[in-house]
Amino acid sequence: MTPRRKIVRVHEHLANAYGHLRRPPGDDPLDELIATILSQNTSDTNSGRAFDALKASFPSWEATMRAPVRRVAAGWPRQPRGWH
Repeated sequence: MTPRRKIVRVHEHLANAYGHLRRPPGDDPLDELIATILSQNTSDTNSGRAFDALKASFPSWEATMRAPVRRVAAGWPRQPRGWH
């Protein structure tokens, strides 16, 4: 069974068990993924600010991906010495 077919089967099982999920209009899955990653090790307030800064600084996630890391990180608060 191909990976795609496995995903389709899992989706079918979940839909049968829980119903079909309808994503609200305007919710971009990539936005949600990036917001989730940013929220892993910080407060909701700080991760929200970082997400908003990224969205305001770049016209698209593709542009963010192509930007130098230094430019992407420039909009984030500085971390204390020794922070990893």
